[in-house]
Amino acid sequence: MVGEVNVGDVVSLNDKGMIQKGEGTTITKNKLLWKGKSMSHVYSTNVGSNILVIAYDGYVSVNYISDDGDVTEGETVPLPSIEGYPLSVDDLITLDNKVVVLIGSTNLLPISVSWDEASNSGKIVPGDLVRFTEPASYQPVIDTLGERCFAIGYFYSTGHGIKMSTRTGCVDAPSLKITLNDEVIYSDDYTFHGIAGLSETKYVLAKSGSLDGKDKDIHFQLATVNGTSVIVDKEVTLQNRSSFGFF
Repeated sequence: MVGEVNVGDVVSLNDKGMIQKGEGTTITKNKLLWKGKSMSHVYSTNVGSNILVIAYDGYVSVNYISDDGDVTEGETVPLPSIEGYPLSVDDLITLDNKVVVLIGSTNLLPISVSWDEASNSGKIVPGDLVRFTEPASYQPVIDTLGERCFAIGYFYSTGHGIKMSTRTGCVDAPSLKITLNDEVIYSDDYTFHGIAGLSETKYVLAKSGSLDGKDKDIHFQLATVNGTSVIVDKEVTLQNRSSFGFF
């Protein structure tokens, strides 16, 4: 910290990464090394009460955190490469039966996670990569639908603007096989978007930031899983909002 900073103060970061009193806008570049590896796009999720899974570009790790806060490092394994480049991580969620799903580089990767308390060691078993749309997609978001299924949202450029899409899928825990339902294009020409799972069959999509800059509202839509497809309902709008951290 720079000077005296109290709980409740409005703070910002200076160009040296120090907390200072007062608001401000700072652009910084952080480079974090873990055992000699550069970590970027770091995401984490818990499996049960004590197992922590960390995924970042090129690698995924499992660790055990005791009730007293002690950390035991488990296995770290490389992620599959995509066309010669490390898989870039966009998000990570936990499903039931100690399965996590990683999304990134227009692919999904199911991973089985376990921890043997007798040997105090963790193990990671990746499944097969599943590409969820053929064009290269951007800003994918993912959330859980019940204990074994998930919903994703993303967009891609067709050369004639942006197409916002969604689809759902499920993971068979023993085989780590992902089954995807049909892709549904539900909107054009928005870039900020979010997703929130509600139940096994329902989730909410959010969007904002039209490409022409004229739409200043946030739009929410209820999506319902119907067989192998998704039905996206009419928009509910919050007018004149500027926050894109939907959920």
